Amino acid sequence: MEIHLIEGYMFTMFHWAIGALAVCLMSLYGTLPAWAQCDSSFQFYPPDARIYPTTADGPDTSHPIDPRIYTAQWHFETQSDSTTTHIIVDDFIGNGRRIWMHNWCRDKVWNWNKVTKQYFVEISNAGMSEMSRTSYMPIVAGDTIGFFRCIYWGSRSATEPRFRYVSDDVVSYSAELVRQTTGQRLALLDTFRISQNGASTPCFHARYPLASKVRYVIPSHITDTIHACIRINVHTNGASNDTFSRSDVFSTARVRLFLDNAYFENFMSTVNTENACGASPVNCGVTIANGTAGTINAMISSNTVALVKAYSQQGLPVAEAAITSWPSTKTLTTNSGLFMVCGLDDTGTIICTSMVMVP
Repeated sequence: MEIHLIEGYMFTMFHWAIGALAVCLMSLYGTLPAWAQCDSSFQFYPPDARIYPTTADGPDTSHPIDPRIYTAQWHFETQSDSTTTHIIVDDFIGNGRRIWMHNWCRDKVWNWNKVTKQYFVEISNAGMSEMSRTSYMPIVAGDTIGFFRCIYWGSRSATEPRFRYVSDDVVSYSAELVRQTTGQRLALLDTFRISQNGASTPCFHARYPLASKVRYVIPSHITDTIHACIRINVHTNGASNDTFSRSDVFSTARVRLFLDNAYFENFMSTVNTENACGASPVNCGVTIANGTAGTINAMISSNTVALVKAYSQQGLPVAEAAITSWPSTKTLTTNSGLFMVCGLDDTGTIICTSMVMVP
């Protein structure tokens, strides 16, 4: 028996830029079971699925659509009175194969009541971070893992430019590789932080561009196969301390909508220009300079910085130093290469980032 599964949605990314991106209604012909509400098992089509665009005359079977363009996604969102911030992650892969998302529940929206259209605290940010992970997978040196990540925000005011950011809260996110047996981080894969701001100009630190394919190669010291997952952490801190919502979505992989998109590239260019905390040798009380060969000198003048850490391009922490007096200078031994140096406050939140090439 053929089962016709119809998918239709309208996706709007920015009022000022993207406009409404209408995605064709899809029909799937085959023997797949019908999806139940909030199904956790159907996260991508099987490779032999037959998907066709729907026309007024029925399915257009002369133009089949690659089923691999659809995938399960997490859409995180937090709101202030003035700004809505979005973090979208999808397309988790290990050695080119997709990885199952743990606790993904199709059409479920965490911390949001669809009937009343109101937020309610169903789960804390910490609890949401704990459950927002992939299934555990075997990894060993040389394996490549990754995912797609997009971050954007928009003013809720019709008179403010979309890139403006006004919020009582610091909003941050990180992605990490976590060992199953201990629950401890093996590697930091990605980070982002945007500061609370009443002056509208965004102040953010990001490891990669706002729309990026994040890739990580398991380092050579992982000689025995271990099991690990990719975990997504979300956090707010400030006067409102808003709780994130999370929508569990099945849709077109967002990499196809955001990468190489002229409108979003314009958004990224604009916010990078407007960023009040852009990366530089001098950033929020931390000045970075090369020391002797293979070392970095971090000169700390701000007493908000309690720790400096250096990370490799692969996201591995390579050196750190606690700050107990100000001003002070700490030497980090890194060997040669490109490193990211982060200043952290006493809560462990990254408040500044700088890139440095060490001879």
